Amino acid sequence: MIRFAFIGFALLLTQACTTSYSISALPNEGQEERYFDGVRLVISELPNSSAIVLPPSRAVEDRGRLEVMLINTGIENVDFGTENFSALSSSGETVRVYSYSELLAEEKTRQMWAAIAAGLEAAGNSMQAANAGYTTSYGSYSGMAYGAGSTAYTSGSGYVTTYDPAKAQMARSLADQRNTETFDRMAYENKKNEMVLQNILKTTTIVPGGSHSGIIIFDLPKKNESEEERLVSLRVSAGELAHVFTIAIRPAP
Repeated sequence: MIRFAFIGFALLLTQACTTSYSISALPNEGQEERYFDGVRLVISELPNSSAIVLPPSRAVEDRGRLEVMLINTGIENVDFGTENFSALSSSGETVRVYSYSELLAEEKTRQMWAAIAAGLEAAGNSMQAANAGYTTSYGSYSGMAYGAGSTAYTSGSGYVTTYDPAKAQMARSLADQRNTETFDRMAYENKKNEMVLQNILKTTTIVPGGSHSGIIIFDLPKKNESEEERLVSLRVSAGELAHVFTIAIRPAP
């Protein structure tokens, strides 16, 4: 009996999408189905290795994900990483499987734009606070001046600016608080996403009798309007042989 342990799934990025999809694994001939924590997984066994795919328990949006494991039952070391995977849609189109380095590069780009946005927001808060102590008002005036045997009339209008230091200090304190919250929130998101990325499958040498597992991320194939279900053929090479899994993608209920 194959014994195995899986790491938990986590969402990689918060992405806007209007449609969610459920992912499941369909057993091919000779493959075995089991359940792990309420989710159906599929096991494939070949002479020198066993491979397991576990779909996510939650719906996905822009990209698909699977947890995968390879067990080395042979007598030689096996290198196992995302380079061992290839995928085709039912229409024969190549489905991209992302490596850890590609996903990390995407995350670094996201962090760069997040930092720019946070910097602009902080600058706007600070500029607004710097002007908060000043109040400008418009008014008019008129009057009379008396001299030796004559009277002069004066009138006019203009702007008057006053400064309230207490109001300015309160605005600066509020801006500082908002800026701190913005940067703390950004730092938290960066750290959370980088920690989640650590679960992505990275190339590892598996010794005989050993195993290695991780998460793979892949593009969802284009939808054919006549198809309610999309199928992906996932090939996992292990030495000279390869495990082939059928992955089904359906609109989430």
